[in-house]
Amino acid sequence: MQIVKIVITSGYAAGKTRFIRTISDIEPVSTDYAVTLEEERALKHETTVALDFSVIAINERLSLYLFGTPGQERFDFMWEHLAFGALGYVVMVDSCRPAHFVETQRIYGSIRSDHQRTVRGGSKQTG
Repeated sequence: MQIVKIVITSGYAAGKTRFIRTISDIEPVSTDYAVTLEEERALKHETTVALDFSVIAINERLSLYLFGTPGQERFDFMWEHLAFGALGYVVMVDSCRPAHFVETQRIYGSIRSDHQRTVRGGSKQTG
């Protein structure tokens, strides 16, 4: 069986964990803990501190391994470890928080500087 590794990344509270949980074929592995910083608690109560992990079986011969990064800048050291051997990235963009676009551009720029394949996906669309 062939396994392809994809990293799901973005800034804080953009929907990485929700995305991974929604499309997963297994019960995802999650490292969510209570938010400790007051300004972050306004957006959500738990946050990823190491990674999220999930699997999607495309067919009998191909599976995608999804690794979600933490969103806070203080956990950026995890990104290098999670990206090792990855085919590319899905960069989540929180379309309801325009201030989030600057952080997303920083992340996208650093990924592109490493010549990684990327797909950008909008989250939290309003209708």
